[in-house]
Amino acid sequence: MITTGLFGGSFNPIHNGHILVAQNVIKAQLADEVWMLVSPQNPFKKDIEQTGAQQRLRWAQKAVADLPHIAASDFEFALPQPNYTFVTLQRLRQEYPERIFKLTIGADNWQAFPRWKNHEEILQTTPIIVYPRPGYPVDKATLPENVTLLEMEEFNISATQLRQMLREGKSIKGLVPESIRRSVERKRILG
Repeated sequence: MITTGLFGGSFNPIHNGHILVAQNVIKAQLADEVWMLVSPQNPFKKDIEQTGAQQRLRWAQKAVADLPHIAASDFEFALPQPNYTFVTLQRLRQEYPERIFKLTIGADNWQAFPRWKNHEEILQTTPIIVYPRPGYPVDKATLPENVTLLEMEEFNISATQLRQMLREGKSIKGLVPESIRRSVERKRILG
């Protein structure tokens, strides 16, 4: 069976920190591959104007095109919006019964996890990989049995910061894959 790490997000835009997480999941042998699930509409970000889903997907696809075992996916595009992770997981298991899925989330999302719709169901049915985020400490000793803390350095970059930099006319060189940098800068993305 193939173990697939699911790394969902708005990816508005995808940046080098996202890619580093996916690469570390594979390097730590927590999954054979990682699917970056581009979310057309995050339920927690309903009031945030975003760059169009298709554009964010194109950026993600281009950013990971040459990376082994990492792919950008539009799986959630066909699901009702806003979509919830537990629905995505149910549908993925139906369509890919031969795979084991593991959910990859940041420490910030782990702290907010009790607010996720059907979070207890997710916890019971899906192994979770938590990656470190600055300002969101995770006590490894208190994690449930099927939750793993990804051992990696914290990265101090967020899509929110990138969007602010773009609004201020600052360079994002070195923060996003070079393959998409010019396109992202031209878009002056929203949100």
